[in-house]
Amino acid sequence: MKIPVWLYPSALPRNDHDFFKILLEKKEQFTSDIEMKEHLKSWQPQQSWLINIAGFSRMLPPIYRKELQQHIIKNLKRRHQLMAIGYLIPALIFLVIFMLFGFEVSALGWSLVFVSLSLLYTAEYRLGLSQVKGIKERALFFYWLYNSKAVKRSLLVCATFGLFIGSLQLLLNNDLGSEEDLFRLYGVMYESLSNHEYWRLLTGPNLHYSMLHFFNNFLMLLMIGTLCISLIGYKSVLVFFVGNAIGAYFQFLLGSQELNNCGGISFGVYSLFGLMLGFNLCVRQILPQGFAISLFIIVLIGLLFSELLISNSASVGHFTGLLFGVISNLLFLRATE
Repeated sequence: MKIPVWLYPSALPRNDHDFFKILLEKKEQFTSDIEMKEHLKSWQPQQSWLINIAGFSRMLPPIYRKELQQHIIKNLKRRHQLMAIGYLIPALIFLVIFMLFGFEVSALGWSLVFVSLSLLYTAEYRLGLSQVKGIKERALFFYWLYNSKAVKRSLLVCATFGLFIGSLQLLLNNDLGSEEDLFRLYGVMYESLSNHEYWRLLTGPNLHYSMLHFFNNFLMLLMIGTLCISLIGYKSVLVFFVGNAIGAYFQFLLGSQELNNCGGISFGVYSLFGLMLGFNLCVRQILPQGFAISLFIIVLIGLLFSELLISNSASVGHFTGLLFGVISNLLFLRATE
């Protein structure tokens, strides 16, 4: 079975056999080897530190040094327990507000979001960071993520597209005079779709209702889009655009009709989440141990937040996009393996 690209040892620099050398931006902060070792005990996988270890030809993350392993696991357990408990406190506060002040849906929504964040940190430790193997995988994954040229190219593709559609909308808004006119001309207008103007499914999802709406979707695209292109390939771009159109269409077909249109690239973003989760589950493992569960919880948080805390959310389109992303593994990817 093909191993994930982030597990290739050639991505790591060679060991020059200087036993206590550490690959850090601020080497001068350590005055002794003992001080360096104490600092390494607080290392976390997302920190792309590498050290030389006897018997290995490549520099490796500190978790590969046996005398540090239990210290690192203990530190990660403490950090994740604190974060999990910390998120439960506001969850309980919002739950009390929900019960005492008329069962306000937004209070319940915030409570569920904070419970999900607590669950995220719990799952991160239990499924990915409680054993040495999982920590090693996570460390190599993050080192690849920070240093791979393929990741940088993928990030550039996603950033260029996002900035292009955002800038184009600003220019068109300024030219036409109002956002309403822009949506009427190019948006996913339900009345126009009823008249078979299906070309709007290609243009409309790229329009956003506010800067906050745009930046939320843009940041999510940078995260999951970069991962999908880097790990799965440029087929992900096709899944994104088709998922965008399918999500918008099903939002028109089955979603709430309180508004006369829908917009935003979140349909395509959820398709990419579905693509990544489905590929990792059905085709082959491309994510570190436990990381797919964390992505699934992030998706759950997004769905809860949009459904319970944002009025007129396109939840049907989000779920449809997610489902299409999962199914697309069968349609586009299995035959290429």
